[in-house]
Amino acid sequence: MERPMLLYEEYQAARVNITFYDEGFSMKDYVESPEWSVLNYWQKHRTHAYPCCPEQYSDTLFFIKIERQAAYYNYILILPCFLLSSLTLVLFWLPPETPAKMVLGKLTDYWVNISIQMMLENVYE
Repeated sequence: MERPMLLYEEYQAARVNITFYDEGFSMKDYVESPEWSVLNYWQKHRTHAYPCCPEQYSDTLFFIKIERQAAYYNYILILPCFLLSSLTLVLFWLPPETPAKMVLGKLTDYWVNISIQMMLENVYE
């Protein structure tokens, strides 16, 4: 579980008046991710003065509580690696004179290339 934080500070609070939603921030443009799920989100608005300056300075902290979905990696990464490793072991158990050994070796090589391409596509989405 991760809790990233974004700090937004106003340096000219006397000149700039930024108001925020009372109930937090809007998630209407949020796009669902198969890798992460948002558990909670909130904000905290603070106003404080520094000893050096008479002005009030304000800042807002935005918090998002997210959790990684482990099932995503099971289907995308772990399961194909396990299956391809098993097929590679089957290749060593076949006798060398079997014609199916060459076919299975070529298919395993093809599936390795396809799975690497699929993993790269899913990582860079």
